[in-house]
Amino acid sequence: VEEMFGFSKSKWCTKKTAFFLTVMIIFLVLTPLASATKIQWLAHPVHFAVTGDGELLKQFQEKTGIEVVPVLYGVDVIMEKAMMEMLSGSSTFDVISLSNTTWRNDLGSDVFLELDSRISEIEDYDDYVPGLIEAFRAADGKLVALPIRSGAAMLHYREDLYNEYGLAVPVTIDEFVSNAQALTKDTTGDGVVDVYGYAFMGKEGSQLIDDFESWLYPHGGAFFDGDKVVVNNEAGVEAAALLTDLLNVYKVVPAGTLSYTSSEVKTAMQEGLAAMTTLWWQYNIDWNKPELSKIAGNARMAKLPQKPDKGLGYGHMGCWAVFIDKNCKEVDAAWEFIKFISSAEAQKYMVARGNGPTRLSSFQSEEFINAVGPEAAQIIADVYAVGKMPSPSPIFPEARETVARELHQAFTGAKTPKQAMDDAASAIQKLIQ
Repeated sequence: VEEMFGFSKSKWCTKKTAFFLTVMIIFLVLTPLASATKIQWLAHPVHFAVTGDGELLKQFQEKTGIEVVPVLYGVDVIMEKAMMEMLSGSSTFDVISLSNTTWRNDLGSDVFLELDSRISEIEDYDDYVPGLIEAFRAADGKLVALPIRSGAAMLHYREDLYNEYGLAVPVTIDEFVSNAQALTKDTTGDGVVDVYGYAFMGKEGSQLIDDFESWLYPHGGAFFDGDKVVVNNEAGVEAAALLTDLLNVYKVVPAGTLSYTSSEVKTAMQEGLAAMTTLWWQYNIDWNKPELSKIAGNARMAKLPQKPDKGLGYGHMGCWAVFIDKNCKEVDAAWEFIKFISSAEAQKYMVARGNGPTRLSSFQSEEFINAVGPEAAQIIADVYAVGKMPSPSPIFPEARETVARELHQAFTGAKTPKQAMDDAASAIQKLIQ
């Protein structure tokens, strides 16, 4: 104490004063450590990747003193862990990422923090894409999440192969099938196919239904018409039959397709194994990077082919958002984080790294146009202008799981596409009842 403050022993250093000053010094030294805030973020690996593998999180920590610890899992595991969190009333994860297709809208302000009372703190709230905000209002009408990543399926194709075989970008579904057959080639003459015309997410689960939706809507279909299940109408059966035939009849997809998720499809494209796919537009960015892809400079995108006079003009559209667990111990810190990660500034940063923006300003930004190119930027904007996400529903996640299960029955030949969709519709109708 004497050395630090230059106090005279004779004047200051009584026992009480020494004790008091010592306690104060300890308090001052330790207080910054004690007040450091840490929150856990349950997220998908892609969410972490588009933050620059955590660089954006470091910037947030430097700005606020709040450390964000990402806990990364795939789509299905995230939902499983989120449900366990809700059922147990735990607060393991402060912030939870869920997509519009995995969140049930009956899980509202009873399990997540309602955000309406805090929205006034966001000065540019009107800059969020309206449809993406409204997708995360719970059944009780309360907003419970902020959107951070959007996506829309596009047709991706190898321009070099299209030029080599004289193919035109398909506008109709029949033209797409014809192209997929023309692009499936044994290029070395050894009797083994080296390039397949198409790759899709065939593993049973939520991502399979992303691809199913990307053919359901171009056929003019839907899951529901009000409270009536219509996934087994003509459009639904045609979409199921298309995927089944691409796999079993036309044989234009890689071996192992029934185990494919987005990761395997992405690899199939960048390694040159597949010539077309229907993944989200963001993947096209990496496929054109020489350090990441063998097809760099040749990955192009187009609108999804449609059934003439029937197609809705879009395929699967989705959005991820960040929720705050109602049992969170660091509510204010979690709120600061979800405001930051969904902000226009953060969205521009992530757009340059392949993220689908959720801010209107992002689509006009230099970062977005530079990331995808002017032509692709216009294509994406056109699809967003007409595309819709399914209305939130308490049973929609289960409905998707049901269709995925039945689709696999069609893929393996256990059922016809018609039987599979009829059985799916029957099971979903029971969920509604």
